[in-house]
Amino acid sequence: MKTMNIKAFQIDLGRQIERPDFIEKWIPRHADWGYNTLILYLEDAYRFPSHPEFAQRKAWTPRQMEKVVRTASRCGLKVIPVVPALGHTGYILKHPKYRHLSEKRETLGDDGLPIVAGQVCPSLDGTFDLFQDLFADMAEFCTAGYLHTSLDESFDLGVCSLCRPKLGGSNQGPLFIEHLRRLHGIVNSLKLRMAVWGDMFYYFPEQIRNVPKDVAVFDWYYYPFPRRPRVELFNFAEIDSAGALVKAGLETWACPNNGPFFAETYPLVADRLRNIESWWRYGNRTGCHALAITSWCPVYSPIEWTFLVNAAAADLWLDSESEFDPQRQIANGLRRLYGSGAGRWGRLIRQLDADHRAGYWNYQIVRSRLVKTAIVEAGDRLGKKVVTYGRLAARITKHAPVTLADTFTIRQYHLAKERLSTSGSGLVFEARQAFAAGNFAGTRRAITRVERLFAAAASQAPPALAATQALWRAARYTREPNPLAQLIEEDIKEHQVLRRFLGKCAKNLGAVMDSNPLLARRQLLVTVRNRKPCLQGFAVEVSTDGTDFKEIHRLWLLEFSGDAGQPRTNFVRTHTIAIPDEIPAGTITFRFKSTGIGELEIRKPVLLDHANPTRPSQVLGSVGRVEHPLRILDGGWTLLGVPAPRHGLPTTADFQTDNHLDVAIELAKSPGETQVP
Repeated sequence: MKTMNIKAFQIDLGRQIERPDFIEKWIPRHADWGYNTLILYLEDAYRFPSHPEFAQRKAWTPRQMEKVVRTASRCGLKVIPVVPALGHTGYILKHPKYRHLSEKRETLGDDGLPIVAGQVCPSLDGTFDLFQDLFADMAEFCTAGYLHTSLDESFDLGVCSLCRPKLGGSNQGPLFIEHLRRLHGIVNSLKLRMAVWGDMFYYFPEQIRNVPKDVAVFDWYYYPFPRRPRVELFNFAEIDSAGALVKAGLETWACPNNGPFFAETYPLVADRLRNIESWWRYGNRTGCHALAITSWCPVYSPIEWTFLVNAAAADLWLDSESEFDPQRQIANGLRRLYGSGAGRWGRLIRQLDADHRAGYWNYQIVRSRLVKTAIVEAGDRLGKKVVTYGRLAARITKHAPVTLADTFTIRQYHLAKERLSTSGSGLVFEARQAFAAGNFAGTRRAITRVERLFAAAASQAPPALAATQALWRAARYTREPNPLAQLIEEDIKEHQVLRRFLGKCAKNLGAVMDSNPLLARRQLLVTVRNRKPCLQGFAVEVSTDGTDFKEIHRLWLLEFSGDAGQPRTNFVRTHTIAIPDEIPAGTITFRFKSTGIGELEIRKPVLLDHANPTRPSQVLGSVGRVEHPLRILDGGWTLLGVPAPRHGLPTTADFQTDNHLDVAIELAKSPGETQVP
């Protein structure tokens, strides 16, 4: 089997500015592990001399960039900067001065200016004048000989009046390749090779033959796969993407992912290693030129976690004779990172992996108020897990490497928060039902159990806050906002609200009917199944008159674990939505919507109306594709949304297709306050 000789790792500076001195410290370590290329994803993370106005706070200066590149060169690593030049160009278009370059410039916002969008127009000469400046600024740092122009996820192609006539029928491929070739001319004029991400060729495979032969294509897919990568927007249809690129004579880089997404506080390590191993085998089999391990959005996670995955992945070439074993790789990665005795902490990684919170529904545990994960039943589903973490805590926090120990402390808090949110909300509903039945002793017992759950969660918030602050100080600018710390600080404020609610209940049990951080007066719960994953979401709107609707819930259904990267899945989640207190009693219309592209299924909507579970009384109608609408009344599954496409680039209009179901639910009047001695 041929081995890919280039081993690269990427750092996403655009979504999270890292201290250059911290990155410099880790470059020699990566060289020791066999890496020879560093990719720096920039956006507004670099202060371009020609356009310094793009730079965010603490963006790297030319001097800082030069120092990092020099350190890399000294260690035998070459550098590839990434300057997005089509999609992901909000770093340019957020400035009013440059919004005229937006592909959506003909849509005006409330300020009378073109709306802030994320894609430049490929039909304006000004677009290319701008990138001539930015590419020239970056040329001296392209020590690997490549300038990466990104071009990925460019879903707004053909929106403006200049671009629409250039479409090949309904296909945006000719417009895309024209843009690529114009940028290619700029890059070549700087004596560099152009690099791009490969995902747009999923949608325009016929354009592969029109790509200049010196362009390097970085083909990415971030789930494990047995044979070939898949296309998320095609319902994870298998595709020989790298094979097609190599066959066309293009230099192709195999690109897995090593880290967390968005609100993950650490990566799902074994899962990421399986993704890397999938690309290692597939890339070598198809003749890929290089392996480039990417990293994206480690905003809530220490970047050191991504370095652990890099260290573990190095087994693929440092110990290539052994069979793939993620647990062995993890142990070896820990030793490379922390020393010979650190391999024993592989069991900690296994524990964290087993309890990982990946994907948008799970992100609510980290990012949202407690009310987001309410349930009806008051069972203590997480009690045993809490005990397990408690037993591990003392040993881990005293002896494990600091990054692992602090991450464990944060995860322990989020586990306690989740337990309070789920079991606590069920207990509040149990207390309401007992109160409505005149069982005041039962009400007190349920509230006492809530108080115990609350005390456990509240006691673990300060250590978690201290842990995330310590992790931030170790690697990032201390005066810059720490997003995870901010979320925990918001939780602590929410704890004060919950404490006041429990205090009111102690004085008057009737207060249990009030809205609180665990359960609103009226709380809607609906079961959602993502059976054929694509890029779909779920939204709920409410109306008192059946015509004027207000959105009260919206959530993408992406899961981001290996189990999600399949054409058929069975992710069933309970979405829970607080109904605003100002909505009056009477017949209310709830609108359940699929958003994005793809299908979803819903069933068993129930309104926890103070102490009463209330189900829909009537289906009022539907729009778009809705199958079996009446099943929602008897507990069956109702399908919303259109099937995933099989080819072509989805357009903005595809993402905005309206598929919804309207149902009526009766809201009762608020019960009068009852004083209980």
